[in-house]
Amino acid sequence: MILSVENVHKTFEGTEVLKGVSLCVDKGDVVSLIGPSGAGKTTLLRCINFLESADSGTMEFAGRKYDMHNTHTKEKAEVRKRTGFVFQNFNLFRNKSALENVMEGLVVVRKKDRKEAEDIAFATLSKVGISTSLASHYPSELSGGQQQRVAIARAIASNPEIVYFDEPTSALDPELAAEVISIMKMLADEGMTMLVVTHSMELARSVSKQVVFLDHGVVIERGNADEFFSNPKEARVRDFLSLERV
Repeated sequence: MILSVENVHKTFEGTEVLKGVSLCVDKGDVVSLIGPSGAGKTTLLRCINFLESADSGTMEFAGRKYDMHNTHTKEKAEVRKRTGFVFQNFNLFRNKSALENVMEGLVVVRKKDRKEAEDIAFATLSKVGISTSLASHYPSELSGGQQQRVAIARAIASNPEIVYFDEPTSALDPELAAEVISIMKMLADEGMTMLVVTHSMELARSVSKQVVFLDHGVVIERGNADEFFSNPKEARVRDFLSLERV
């Protein structure tokens, strides 16, 4: 097991968004968090990577335990150094090229020299289908699908122990989304550990080993992906999946 969170609570402006959520991710697994909008999926992901502070809850990551409400800045930095995060809207530096976006964390966080960082960045961009000729392009010169591939390259360049994806295809049209799903499937097949928030059932089916269904801040059902989609146990999940097929 690489990641385990227990009893996570989070309230925004008097509304309890997470009501004691627990989950775990084994090394090499891909776990998808699905459910309706407002279920708490993205909030949970952001709490796990300390982009938000949970009101309570514990996390064990890579053998070390953390209080998710009382975590020191140094501890947060240690966790983030060992993880990658892919945002819904790419979050690339607009004033840096694709290559420079991938190099940034390698140089600033990992303290690699620029030549080594450049070599890693070129190799990682190539892995996700960004050619050398595109590496010098700025985000404004790239399509949404290309920008998301650069964001994925940035997240995986440092060889993290787990990568978090927050709705990686929701800002893309179906054709570009299919490109990103293909890359994520490749990474899954290579054994990369991933925790994915998605509204795309195609993505969840394609890459997941496990699926967790959240609704109103509570885990309703979890299980093996094949069984989850073919034979969901809970009526709420069956209703949700039936609407997705319409």
